[in-house]
Amino acid sequence: MISLSTSSPSVTHFYPEVTSIPNIIYGGSRVTNTRGISLYISLLSNNLKYLSPPDPTYWPSHSNRVPDILDFFIHTFPNHINYNIANLADLSSDHTPIVLTLNNQLVSLKKFPTLTPGKTDWKKFSHIVENNISLNISLKSTEEIDSAVSTLTTLIKNAALDSTTSLPTNSNKNFLPEHLSKQLVEKRRARNRWYYTHLPSDKNRYNNIACSLKNFLCIHNTEMHQQYIHSLTNSKNSIWKATKRILNKKKSIPPIRYPDRFLAKTNLEKSNLFASLLENNFIPYPDVNNIDHTSYIEKTLTNCLPMSSLTEHTSPSEIQFIINKLSNKKSPGHDLITNRIIKQLSKKAILLLTFIFNSILRLFHIPHSWKHSIIILIPKSDKPPDLLSSYPPIILLPSFSKILEKIILK
Repeated sequence: MISLSTSSPSVTHFYPEVTSIPNIIYGGSRVTNTRGISLYISLLSNNLKYLSPPDPTYWPSHSNRVPDILDFFIHTFPNHINYNIANLADLSSDHTPIVLTLNNQLVSLKKFPTLTPGKTDWKKFSHIVENNISLNISLKSTEEIDSAVSTLTTLIKNAALDSTTSLPTNSNKNFLPEHLSKQLVEKRRARNRWYYTHLPSDKNRYNNIACSLKNFLCIHNTEMHQQYIHSLTNSKNSIWKATKRILNKKKSIPPIRYPDRFLAKTNLEKSNLFASLLENNFIPYPDVNNIDHTSYIEKTLTNCLPMSSLTEHTSPSEIQFIINKLSNKKSPGHDLITNRIIKQLSKKAILLLTFIFNSILRLFHIPHSWKHSIIILIPKSDKPPDLLSSYPPIILLPSFSKILEKIILK
């Protein structure tokens, strides 16, 4: 494992193929300038690549200036080299050093949790739910409703996992034709021979083979790219997926300003700042001291519960109709049960859902697990990224709670 770092804003050569170049704003930076564009064009013409850190490296002392990325690496690493780039929290100056770690260990990417990570046998899923579900349950109290919801959720999640098989790894992803594979082996043998003998003739032979292989690989990659472009169609949304893969660039959250104009730099500071914002926004309204309104609420609470529900009871056909109208593109809640999974439920499961929904309407009790949500903060494109007000929250509720909401609002 090799670690390379920057410690000052001056140009530092760490390795013949790795250089840290500050004060040229490009690649992960907030803005671009003429010198940055010239450098980027030079990188493309010389087949070079750049690595920028996830967080800013320039921290201005003035409160009206915004932190930015001014330091990054330029490299020509081969594709099999794994790396990790990170910032060091060492504010010895207005620049923080960055560390590039090279090793031969594969860095696993973060995967989103899902109940169907591979190919799912939906017939098997429905069969498992059908055989393990029980309709002989009691739903006369709020505790029994919570227990029934928890049991049904666990059953659906286990059935989805048991019905899904992981997709095999694509071993032909980097497949090369036979003549290119043989030439690659020949190049490696010529390189090893030259390293052993250091003869000019062996060096010339190695250079000729490497140059020829490079030209053939360029032609092969161009042909494969052309085949991929011609295979894109509108029928399976492949054009849309390819366009989204190119244009959808993940951006890291920049430092967020406190109300006193100080900066939240680390992820922990940012999360605590967002948590305090949500806590202050989602609070009950203060008491308005309205005597008539307070007496009306107390009178309503002391009265007996009505003999019938204020909302009409639902039916299996109504629930099935609502489920069929759900969109498969919606994100699930914390239970990870997607709308596509709900659409594969058997008739017996729909009947149990009907019992649960009618008990909820009768007892005026919503299960506690359906009240929990996932809050995601998405930055607005036209707002300053360093302000808290630029991150409106999006709440992801369980799909079953959304179905109940549609039943109540019918």
